[in-house]
Amino acid sequence: MSDRAPSFEDLYEDAPCGHLIISADGRLARVNRTMSRWLGYEPTNLVGKRLLDILTIGGKVYWETHVRPLLRMQGSVEGIPLDFVQREGGVVPAFGSVTMVHNADGADVETRLAIFKAVERRQFEQGLVSARKV
Repeated sequence: MSDRAPSFEDLYEDAPCGHLIISADGRLARVNRTMSRWLGYEPTNLVGKRLLDILTIGGKVYWETHVRPLLRMQGSVEGIPLDFVQREGGVVPAFGSVTMVHNADGADVETRLAIFKAVERRQFEQGLVSARKV
């Protein structure tokens, strides 16, 4: 174990969850190493992409029709199921929480999204759904 305390930068970059900062125009402004690793990208290769570019089709529809309207009304949304597309085409099932940040005038500045992998949880949920059908 290292003698030095981790910096806030280390805590952000190597957190046990993915972090995305989305600019007011919907583009990724910052992506931590954890999220980048899950998706198979270097963080710099994700910056500038739209959030919608890394969501599955279902995730895009859900984000646009449910999450964005709630975010505008409430300022934050928790427990969002989202599926992200990996660089090689695989899917990362996840849950997230999102918060909108405004400036002093109330204008949107950025959106902050924390993402938690949910592979096992989704498998469990699918098993429950299958069991109900029997």
